[in-house]
Amino acid sequence: MARYGELTVAPGGTTATVSSIHPAEERMYFIEEGGATLLYGTSWGVCWCDGNFASVTGDSKLFGVGEGLSVATCQQCALIRPDGLRPITPRNKTPHCTLRTGPHLIVSIRVELGWVFMPAAITIPISTFELAIAYDRPEIKLMADRIVPVQALFTALGPWAPELDDMEIITAGKLSEQGVKIRISSQKASFFFGTTGCKFTKDAANWAEADEILRLLTTALGALNKTSGVTFGKRTAILSLHLQLKTVSFKDILRTFMAPELLKLDPSPTEAMAIVARWPKHRITLDGSAALANGIFLQTEREFDANTTFDDMKTIIFNDEAELLKLLGVEEVEE
Repeated sequence: MARYGELTVAPGGTTATVSSIHPAEERMYFIEEGGATLLYGTSWGVCWCDGNFASVTGDSKLFGVGEGLSVATCQQCALIRPDGLRPITPRNKTPHCTLRTGPHLIVSIRVELGWVFMPAAITIPISTFELAIAYDRPEIKLMADRIVPVQALFTALGPWAPELDDMEIITAGKLSEQGVKIRISSQKASFFFGTTGCKFTKDAANWAEADEILRLLTTALGALNKTSGVTFGKRTAILSLHLQLKTVSFKDILRTFMAPELLKLDPSPTEAMAIVARWPKHRITLDGSAALANGIFLQTEREFDANTTFDDMKTIIFNDEAELLKLLGVEEVEE
C-alpha cells in the first residue's frame, strides 16, 4: 500500500476531480458513513452506504460529481427524491460522508442531503383488461345468422365451461353495438361479437394469468374467424387499475402532477385532481378512485395495428403499467 488517508465531505459538498496517475494502480474506497455518487470513467450513479467499498483501477480517466442517484439501488443512503414524497425516518439529520482511500487520497464525491424515500405501498384490488378488435369491414350477415358462430364459440370454449344462461343477446343501442355476449364465469371474462367488431373483457386481471388470458382470447377469435370469415383489423387495449394506498394520501401523489401555477390559484389544499394525457395512439388517465377510499384510478389505453402480435402487446402493456407505477412512486405489495 502506497498511501492511506481519510477524507470527510460536508453535506452537499464536492471534492476536486482527479485523473489517473498510473494505469496499473488500483484504489480502494471504503465508506465509513453516509452516501455518495462517483463518476468512474464515463459511468455515473455508484451508490454507497455505510460499510460499503469500491475498487477502482487506473484505467479510470476522470472522477467527477454525479447528479443522478438511484434510490432503488440503496435504501440506506441519505438521499432526496426529486418529487419530495414520503419521507422515512432519516439515518442522520446532519448526514456526511467519511471516506478512507488508498493508495490515493483525491477522489470526487458528492454527498446527498436529506431523508430516505421509499415507494408507497399499494394493493390492486380492482383491475380490468379490455381488448376491442375492429373488423376490416362490417359483416352484415352476423345481424341474422348468429347460430353457427355461437355454437362454435361454445364448443371451442368448452375447457372453460361456459353456461348457456351466461349468454346474452344484445338488441339495444346502435346496430354496431348489437350482438352476442358470452360470459366465461370461471375466468371472470366475457367475449362479445357483433357486425363491426368484437370485444374481450377480463375482470380481476393479473400478470400471473396473462398466458391463460391470451389462450382464452385466441381460442374465441379463432372460432369466430373460422365460422364467420371476418378479418380482424386494428385493436385497442385498455388496462384499468384501482390502486389502494396503504401509507399516504392519494391527494399527495396526484398533487405532484399539477402545475404550480394552477395550485397557486387557491391557497387551500386541493380535494380532487385528474390528469388525462392523449397521444395519437395512446392515452393515460390518472384520477381519484370512485370505487376505493384513498385510492387512485389508473388507466392506460393503446391502439395497435392488425399485425401486432398479442405477445408484443402484452410486453408493451406490462411496460406501460410498470412505468406508470414508477412515475407515481408506488409499489405493489402482498395483501
